This record gives sequence, C-alpha cells and structure tokens, in this order.
Amino acid sequence: MQKLKEDWDCKIKVNKFDLKKRFIMYKIDWKEGAFKDLEKLEASVSRRIFKKVDELSEDPFSKDIKRLKGRDDFRLRVGDYRVLFLIEGEIIQILKVGHRKNIYER
Repeated sequence: MQKLKEDWDCKIKVNKFDLKKRFIMYKIDWKEGAFKDLEKLEASVSRRIFKKVDELSEDPFSKDIKRLKGRDDFRLRVGDYRVLFLIEGEIIQILKVGHRKNIYER
C-alpha cells in the first residue's frame, strides 16, 4: 500500500510540473542576422519556418528539437532547413536560419 501511495504522489508531482511547463509562453527574439537569413529563402519555405518557430513559444522542447554537441544552442528541424536558437529563461533567441548543408559552419 505504501509503494502505491509513493507512485501516486510521484505521478501527481510530475503532472503538476507538466501542466506548469505547458502554460509558460516563451517570447521569440529574432536576431537581425537570422531574420535576414529567413528573408533570403523562398516565400513558402520561410512561411513554414516562421510557423514552426512560432510554435516554439508554446513548447520549445518538442520532438524536433535537439541540443547541439559542445554548444549551448539548440536546433529546430524544418524539412531540409535548420533553425539554431538559444533558450534563456523565458526568451528564445533565434540565432541563425539556413539549409542543413551549411547551417553549422561558424
């Protein structure tokens, strides 16, 4: 009976955390270079990327997100394009947008 109560308490704590995390809205901050990168792309591609980035404000830890090795940045995958961003508190800074073949060049 004690084990069941402990499991239930654990589940309640996790669910409260999940609910709290879901209601935080993150602010999107486009760096000037990233916005210029987006403007250079075709209109249909830039619309798709902009829509995906907008969805980040609701959940920046979705399944298309991965942390880059050896860096603090994250990447969002949108087809053949990648969006590099940084999360600082409740602000998501969009750093760079580009094709996957050359986005990781420094």
